[in-house]
Amino acid sequence: MASLGVHLVGSVCGVDTAETSFRKCATGFPDRLRRLPDGEPAHRSQFILWQRDIFSSTPAVLKQYEWPMRVIPQPEVADAEVKEIVASLGPLKPGFAGAALESYQVFKKLREEGVISKATRFQVCLPTPVAVMCFMRNPSFQREIEPIYKKALLDEVKLIQEKIPKEELAVQWDVAPEMATLEGHYAPHFEPYYEPIFEGITSRLAELIDSIDEQVEVGMHICYGDIQNKHFKEPEDTGLMVKLANAVLKDTKREVNWIHMPVPKERDDDPYFAPLKDLNLSKAELYLGLVHGHEEEQTLKRIEAAKRVVGEFGVATECGMARTPAEKFDSIAEISTKVSQPVA
Repeated sequence: MASLGVHLVGSVCGVDTAETSFRKCATGFPDRLRRLPDGEPAHRSQFILWQRDIFSSTPAVLKQYEWPMRVIPQPEVADAEVKEIVASLGPLKPGFAGAALESYQVFKKLREEGVISKATRFQVCLPTPVAVMCFMRNPSFQREIEPIYKKALLDEVKLIQEKIPKEELAVQWDVAPEMATLEGHYAPHFEPYYEPIFEGITSRLAELIDSIDEQVEVGMHICYGDIQNKHFKEPEDTGLMVKLANAVLKDTKREVNWIHMPVPKERDDDPYFAPLKDLNLSKAELYLGLVHGHEEEQTLKRIEAAKRVVGEFGVATECGMARTPAEKFDSIAEISTKVSQPVA
């Protein structure tokens, strides 16, 4: 049995409002959640796709796609023209602060009604600026726009922390395209525009984590994607995730409260989990994304394999659930609750 309860990665299937998601998760995972996200409903359900809209006044900066996310070739743009186009960008408003503050009011109401435990923190999930740069047309645009977008995002992070009581707040940084880059899976979105690659990623993540106040909890969701319910690459084992987590935890000035890592449904073997023995968690909680709907027996096998390497951990799904068939939610909630212990 997993001793640290259940972690929700972010998005939730079959919900169209934050209230629906809060109620669904608070009742579906009773006494198992230390933190509760709003489910990323409506236009936020497809991870960061909605962030393309904030560049709608300057579409020349963006890649263009055919479904499903196949890049349409575009003409080259000279560096001088890149700078001219970027200079024409209006103020960027990512929109995460507005969504978080609106959802927090619902969270607070449901907590007062007793639907949500008073001990549960409100969880805000955020992409890294590198993730949003995947939409940019070429590396020149990425390098020019990343600092502009990062400032806009961190301004919103600051506002969230000013408006929501720090002791009630948790922030999760979603680390997805970075893993594709580290795995060498560049095409068509993830080719690095920075060097050195590994240090470029870890230093950026440490800066994002350190932007969160000490009284606010902060964590990382390490992600291998789930476009069309598939990873961009199947991880060979947890080794690269451990290497990344150790480097980030070493670089940060503050404590990290949790780290989430995915476990593919086919993996209940010792070699997959073996690198976890080298994970230097310090005070961070570890959540393993090993729960898959309608797979209680296999989930238990994955838990037993993990327990042969690590002591304490909680359970989760591999990724957010927005793209999970809605009919699987009840099974995921039931299995997660059954295989985990209540949290204080």
